Amino acid sequence: MGLIDILKGVLDEKNDSGNLIRSNLKWLIIYLLFQTLLFFIVANVIGFSHKSVEEQFKNLIGVESLYISLAYIAAIILSGTLSSDAKAIMIFCRRKNPLPGCRAFTEIALNDARVNIDKLKQLFPSGFPSEPKEQNREWFQLYRKVADRKIVIDSHKSFLLMRDLAAISLNLLPLSLIGDYLWGISLNRIVYHAMFQLAILIFVIIAARNYGSRFVANVLVESTL
Repeated sequence: MGLIDILKGVLDEKNDSGNLIRSNLKWLIIYLLFQTLLFFIVANVIGFSHKSVEEQFKNLIGVESLYISLAYIAAIILSGTLSSDAKAIMIFCRRKNPLPGCRAFTEIALNDARVNIDKLKQLFPSGFPSEPKEQNREWFQLYRKVADRKIVIDSHKSFLLMRDLAAISLNLLPLSLIGDYLWGISLNRIVYHAMFQLAILIFVIIAARNYGSRFVANVLVESTL
């Protein structure tokens, strides 16, 4: 069985229609598998080759392996160490009113060509809300009306996934360095590992920011069709 076949087995879509955060857990587990394999490569436990990585991957997710259960627990713990507000502050780099809905009408709507501004204005005869908290409240009311539409569900799910991956990546950065040190890995490898982990964190944060803005924009688009 190849690596792709193994992944398909892990990514079984059963019971995936429920809570969006819960349905993303399988991807968080895959991410933790990736991080484990990365540590094994840095620690010279396995070679940097497709065959070595695939072999170790099979061992990690084997029927008798405890790792999937541990990864499941770790994913819940690591993604839950930060509150939703803390995650938003990290992703959008704003201490006050960090949620993208707080800028739904003053920024996101105006910067997305798909949003029909004229129709959106008809929904707010007195004008668009300008205060961040009021914007988020009004946007959320629109979201509740279109929450079951596929484009909204998909973008919401992607945003939540990237948000939780960012939280996990932030936690793994110091934890992986502590693991490197305790394992006796050379300083050069520790530095490279840290740089790689930091790069992953930055890319995930950027992705989460973009998905968050797209999620807000999709709600506005669907509300003006």
